[in-house]
Amino acid sequence: LGQRYEKEIFDELPEVDAILGTTEYESIVEAVKAVLEGKKIKTLGDFDKVMKDENNSLNRVVTTAGHYAYLKIAEGCDSHCTYCVIPSLRGKYRSRSMESLIEETKTLAQQGVKELILVAQDTAVYGKDIYGKSVLDELLKNICKVDGIEWVRLLYCYPENITDETIEVMASEKKILHYLDMPVQHG
Repeated sequence: LGQRYEKEIFDELPEVDAILGTTEYESIVEAVKAVLEGKKIKTLGDFDKVMKDENNSLNRVVTTAGHYAYLKIAEGCDSHCTYCVIPSLRGKYRSRSMESLIEETKTLAQQGVKELILVAQDTAVYGKDIYGKSVLDELLKNICKVDGIEWVRLLYCYPENITDETIEVMASEKKILHYLDMPVQHG
């Protein structure tokens, strides 16, 4: 809401003290400090900025029940469907490196996470932007090698982007749940 309507919010709701954009979660502490000093804050930032690989054990706080956690593998979308506002709010599709995701998976497993839920606006095209093609199948194989992770779930896979290789990995890897969350709500 803030990313899309920041001017309207400040104009119509003068009691709002701060608006942070969709990629500015790292600015929350500074924004709160500034608001406590009586300042109005608008930090929308660049919603196309690259996802930081440092989003791992040093910064990660597991806010779920402890036995499961979400792993954000990418942000944004390149599809520009006529009904959808995500590209204008979240920016272009940007994958995190596979190495950083495996490192974070290991850290989560050490913290007791058993189920890992992969999430992005479209997990099926993971890696296309940085590796030249979808490498979701390779990511899944590497995640399944991590000791402690017992289940892997995929959220938001557009059916037209699921590859035969991904289906093959899902069929052969025992840790991957035979479950696909497909965002058909717009259909």
